[in-house]
Amino acid sequence: MGLCLLAGFFGGFLALIVILLLPDQNLRQEEMEREAKAHQKEVDDLKARIAQLESLSPPQPEETAAQPEDEPCAAPPEADGEAVFPRRTDELIACPRCGKRQRGNRNCCYSCELPFRYEEP
Repeated sequence: MGLCLLAGFFGGFLALIVILLLPDQNLRQEEMEREAKAHQKEVDDLKARIAQLESLSPPQPEETAAQPEDEPCAAPPEADGEAVFPRRTDELIACPRCGKRQRGNRNCCYSCELPFRYEEP
């Protein structure tokens, strides 16, 4: 019986130490909620910035998907009627004739069909 009392005393004492040393779960939950709110605010700010930037750019015409980039242009290339660029690139370029911005790896302008010629293949 004395052994049971001794084990109960030390067992209770160890349980008390474990409970006191465990991190507070409420504080951890509050910290996670604050981080989630901060992340959500950052996402909302980025969405607002994207919407603002999209409103500044002119709308892209629906015709861009109609003509694949690998097909030749409908207009035949002419020496004086083509735009010459140093090389193909994935960056945006502006058509010299109409000013529409598009990727620099196209064969012609999607808007005015001005043929593009590249000095480097």
